[in-house]
Amino acid sequence: DGCTLQFAEAVCADADLGPDRVPDLLSRLVDRSLVVREGDRFRLLESVAAYCGERLAEAGEEAAVRARFVRRHTEAAERESELLRGPEQRRCLERLDAETVNLRRALEFAAAGGAPGCAVRLVNALSWYWFLRGRLTEARRSLQTALAVDDGADAGARSAARAWLTGIELRTSSVDAEPVAAADEDPASGVGDPVLRARLQWFVGTGLLGQSRRSEGLRLTEASLAGARAARDRWGEAAALVELAGNDPAGDHDRAELGAALFQEVGDRWGQLRATRALALAAEREGDRARTERLHRAGLLVAEELGLWTEVVETLTWLGRTALAAGRTRQATELYERALSVSGERAYGRGEVRAEIGLGLAARMRGDREAARRHLNRALAKSPSPDHAADAAAALAELDLVPRA
Repeated sequence: DGCTLQFAEAVCADADLGPDRVPDLLSRLVDRSLVVREGDRFRLLESVAAYCGERLAEAGEEAAVRARFVRRHTEAAERESELLRGPEQRRCLERLDAETVNLRRALEFAAAGGAPGCAVRLVNALSWYWFLRGRLTEARRSLQTALAVDDGADAGARSAARAWLTGIELRTSSVDAEPVAAADEDPASGVGDPVLRARLQWFVGTGLLGQSRRSEGLRLTEASLAGARAARDRWGEAAALVELAGNDPAGDHDRAELGAALFQEVGDRWGQLRATRALALAAEREGDRARTERLHRAGLLVAEELGLWTEVVETLTWLGRTALAAGRTRQATELYERALSVSGERAYGRGEVRAEIGLGLAARMRGDREAARRHLNRALAKSPSPDHAADAAAALAELDLVPRA
């Protein structure tokens, strides 16, 4: 899918062709219209690419070039992975967006044995990016693919990939998710890096909380907080604090405020968005609807700016809930309809369920029982987790459309 000059130098150069010669050769190919330049990227026309692929295979160089292609993209993904949690977040997301097709091809080659050890390294490096972009289906499929091959990755890397997969599965399905370790075990115990181990505990723990498995989720999230502090990982500490504040029925202002300050310190806009939501939930518990709505709208602007579509959906549904609580059914309907549309475009099943429930509740408040029944039945059919199914069933019961338990 094209590449930058730096990628061309890294992939094309070998013992016979130094990287210093690549820019001149590339310029000559552009002059001859064999390569197309678009901004800072260079692309081959489809017919030219097919011809060159044949010549590369005939020369016996295809395997070596593919191996360099995989290694270069794996190393780049690993460098970008940490930048996703700091002030470079937006530009990093854009760079990874531009390389998406190449990264998928690199994983395909790596899984086929083209670069030993790279398949698991690559999916570990990309898992947080997939999560931020809401590409949970791609993340799940890619992690499963990498773990299915014996590519020589070390045990710690494979343990990390399994933990990422568990966290993703908890966010996509209640049926297919692998069982999480018992209360005295740790799903990230095989990961040697203490920073990564704590972050993975947080990732699995928050997935459990989303499945209403509160005891397990809080245990792992508390463990991640302790681990992050021991490793002096400010990002990990902030993530755990914000999650624990959001799951505290009393609303822990101190944890939410400290988490927000830490995310501000490391420059993570996604983290600041999550902290804003925790503070909005605390304001909601205190009955401060104006502050709740103001915070959620500020979060929505950040989510839209970064293109974090699952976060956009979550924020829209919270705004819809706030509008319903204030009796503004028309506004709530508009917010939930937008959340449903974005969820459908991004294949975000949980968002669709939340939006359908919200639309059902708004219809009930308008007195439109048929529309309420339609939306709530859709939510019930789509629900990936027991808590959402219970919410839809409870709303239906209130309408006397299903028997009360």
